[in-house]
Amino acid sequence: MSSIFYAGIDTGGTYTDAAIIHPGERRVVASAKALTTKGNLGVGVAAALSRALEQAKGQARPADLG
Repeated sequence: MSSIFYAGIDTGGTYTDAAIIHPGERRVVASAKALTTKGNLGVGVAAALSRALEQAKGQARPADLG
């Protein structure tokens, strides 16, 4: 059974930040930035989240996000 992780996203003026959090251990597993894409915020959100998942190095997968 895999753990459930949370993803936190902050879209700012220049950068979009993403963090992957293990709620049970109360720790940040990984975090990353991407440029904010004002015409379509989803592009920057997806890029930041993808980078954070890469940094998680297998600790968290997309299917583990809840």
